Amino acid sequence: MKLIMELKSDALPGSGEGLTGIIDTDINYDDYGIPYIPAKRVKGILKESAEELKDAMDLSGVDILSTEVGTIFGEPGNEKGTELKISDGRLDNYELMKKLLHFTGTDKKDGLSHVFNKEIILDHFTYLRSQTTIEEHGAAKENSLRTFRVLKKGTRFHFDVELPGKYHEDLKKICGVTRRFGISRTRGLGDIKLSVDNSKKVHDEPVNDKPSNLQFSDDQYCRIILSIKNLGQLLVTKQIGKTQSGEKYIPGDVILGALASTYIKNNQLKLPHEYANFQDIFIKGNVTFSNAYPEDENGVIYYPAPLSMVKEKDRENYYNIARDQDCKKIKENEIETKGGAGEFVAIEHDIMESISVETEMEYHHSRPSDKSIGHAREEEGEFFQFSVIKAGRTFQSEITGKFKYLKQIKDILKQQYLFYMGKSGTAQYGKCVVKIKDILPIKKQGSLWEKTESIVLTLVSDTILLNEYGFMVPNPMLLIKEMAEKLGVDQNKLEIEKKFLKFNRIGGFLSVWKMPKIQQTALKAGSVMIIKNNSDTDLELDKIIDHSFGLNTEQGYGQVKINWHGKTDGEIIVKNQPAEIPASPKKGEFSSLKDFIQSILFKRIELLLKAESVKESQGVGKIPSGSFLGKILLFLNQSSSFEEFMEPITQLRDRGKKQLELLEKGLKMKANKISKETIETFITPIYNKIFPNSDLKNILLQSAAIEEHFFKEEEKNLFSLYETYAGFFLNQLKLKKRRENE
Repeated sequence: MKLIMELKSDALPGSGEGLTGIIDTDINYDDYGIPYIPAKRVKGILKESAEELKDAMDLSGVDILSTEVGTIFGEPGNEKGTELKISDGRLDNYELMKKLLHFTGTDKKDGLSHVFNKEIILDHFTYLRSQTTIEEHGAAKENSLRTFRVLKKGTRFHFDVELPGKYHEDLKKICGVTRRFGISRTRGLGDIKLSVDNSKKVHDEPVNDKPSNLQFSDDQYCRIILSIKNLGQLLVTKQIGKTQSGEKYIPGDVILGALASTYIKNNQLKLPHEYANFQDIFIKGNVTFSNAYPEDENGVIYYPAPLSMVKEKDRENYYNIARDQDCKKIKENEIETKGGAGEFVAIEHDIMESISVETEMEYHHSRPSDKSIGHAREEEGEFFQFSVIKAGRTFQSEITGKFKYLKQIKDILKQQYLFYMGKSGTAQYGKCVVKIKDILPIKKQGSLWEKTESIVLTLVSDTILLNEYGFMVPNPMLLIKEMAEKLGVDQNKLEIEKKFLKFNRIGGFLSVWKMPKIQQTALKAGSVMIIKNNSDTDLELDKIIDHSFGLNTEQGYGQVKINWHGKTDGEIIVKNQPAEIPASPKKGEFSSLKDFIQSILFKRIELLLKAESVKESQGVGKIPSGSFLGKILLFLNQSSSFEEFMEPITQLRDRGKKQLELLEKGLKMKANKISKETIETFITPIYNKIFPNSDLKNILLQSAAIEEHFFKEEEKNLFSLYETYAGFFLNQLKLKKRRENE
């Protein structure tokens, strides 16, 4: 189900941001410059319309809506939320447009990235508009000039919507009375038409039925490997004191919560904690839900970078200060280090690659109860800003436990692949596709920790430790104690030779109890310890390799890796990821974007023509009078063809022959006239400057079914380009004339 929004006037759905000194209020747009409308903007106006219909029902006694507003849109503090889920509004052909701009954006050498840049894309869909406040005496109020970026009239957006069928008719009625949105909706901006489209499914994804041949016993320990891709922005916060900063991964408890909620819904459990199966899977800790960390296109997972990996300042040299050799090299060469190996890294056979998770800031406000006030203020309402994960990132997670539990989770994922994770999942955030990549048995590796040998233990998730008095203390010796118990050895025989530690304050919110979680200090993911086996026997590493330590391990805490970045004598080689090279588009692939591509190319030609007009104006020696230049400009602006433009100029020739002769070269006149053929000859080489690479030009034009010199197809297009050039040329001369007269 989709909502279709058509702008019947220019609109300003403010983003809460601006561009200092240039734009006071901006809109939302992605990295390519393609505008979008955050879901919260639309959900808010729909709820307002629903409340207006409810008021009309109360006054008239007529049942306009078949259900309560709170049932559709939810109520503040309602732990169950709402079944209405709305995604961000995207332009028609958005994904295809992104693919096009990804292709052109990687062409740094041959100029396509400069043609299809963010500013020119924004200029296609928006324009800048200014306004000021007028005093009673009719003059502009001092310092009141404001500039906004507004969406152009006629632009269409579609919003993916999930809502049970019994509410569809009510939603149509609500959309029917929703006529305005955004800033200055009472001052001529934001007129819209909202309609509901039931003809298309939100997604068409394959069922999670892989692998098909599962042959495990019920008590066999296995792991489900999940791939999670966030289709929308993702907002998850756990750290205390950082309410504006979101995590850059998906915590295990968020995955647990999403699956548990679906299990409750599918089985219609009223008191889920009273059901043995639910307890076994989601409460008792029999199943572990690991954090979902970013993965690359090859399915390689990247974990939080070890704290022992440091980078030389202003250079791409990395050192592992867990190694004595690296510490000695840093000291002897007086190497200054700054920063670490990045946010997330993958290490394989002493080769390390890093990856970053891109985020962006989002802004929201809760309006006062008086709806005539359109913004939060000190007395009422609130303003929020959050750092959120950008849409389109893929993460990988593991769920481990006995197969008898995992097959029930597999059944959940077979019925459903679309989940909403994190905060504000019903509007704008958290829309994720979850797929099963594989189900594998957990096998013993037969690894031994030899006596007198040292291992490198790295925490790949935060670890919460409990001391003997019941207090949560981030003491690494508590981790050693738990390891010793698993290995069956005296903890005094495990010696911490080196440690590189950081700490996190962790919290959260329990929606069931409407209370914050207990705040805890944990050892931070990435912490590293070098531990020596001082016992007189070899120890079985298998006992701790797939074990999680501390509290809340079922929620992804306490995961470790052994010798992940080598032993103390191992050296890490840093390998940079090669830049992704997109495949060339196929013939006709972008044919539905033909008008869009032609418009961008037109704008690029216009920019080159303006540059040419400046150069041409500088070569004019004697400049005609300002009034004469004004007349030519007037003729130009009132004309729609070369013939219309030449008619008054021909009449003017007798009276202003000498002044007109000064402009003939600049206006591209030949034999006392301006012809289509002459202008074609003038513009064609300028157009060809856009494409230094002819092969690349052919690929782009063929992919969109565009003729090579498309601007020649219609005379009005050619005249429009000429009008841009000539108008800029004449205005340059007017400016120079004015300076001469000063």
